[in-house]
Amino acid sequence: MSKALPLTPEQILQQSLDAVSAGASIQPAQLRDRDQNSFATIARMMDSLTEHDIAMEFECYDVGHLYVLEHHLSKRTVKKPVILQFLTGTLGGISSEIDHLLHLKRTSERIFGKDLVLFTHGTGTGNIKAAAFGAMMGTHLRVGQEDNLFERPGVPFASNAAQVEKIVRVLREFDLEPATPEEARAILGLPAQAR
Repeated sequence: MSKALPLTPEQILQQSLDAVSAGASIQPAQLRDRDQNSFATIARMMDSLTEHDIAMEFECYDVGHLYVLEHHLSKRTVKKPVILQFLTGTLGGISSEIDHLLHLKRTSERIFGKDLVLFTHGTGTGNIKAAAFGAMMGTHLRVGQEDNLFERPGVPFASNAAQVEKIVRVLREFDLEPATPEEARAILGLPAQAR
């Protein structure tokens, strides 16, 4: 466990604000219970979120998960666009190598069509490389300490903002700019924030 991993609401808020200052466009709220990941539970969650008109983001750890998602989406109408995140490099999931990322992207586009917003998020010390690959393939990206504490073996990132600063620096070498918070809301189909 890293000392830099935010645990309290105050720490999470401060790290989120620091990440936005470093160039992050959005900050997700993660609520998970990994022990309740059955098809029936997924269906109930999707139905409840749909009933309350809440947009969903789907995480897929391997190509097979895309077909599980296709199964669930064939049984209900969800708010568009479909927001899909490739979470790669986990034990039991697909690795973050470029050929795997490209396969995930092409398969997603074939299954779900154009009304799709893709994100790439690699885990572990390869997360910055996976994010750069994803951005160059045309996906959006996510970095952060939820799934990655270390910049390289034995060298922890100081914060979420440190990861954002690093990927922004890498992408700017390729003339790629991060979305502003306003642009991110538009990409995700969210209403503009009231001023």
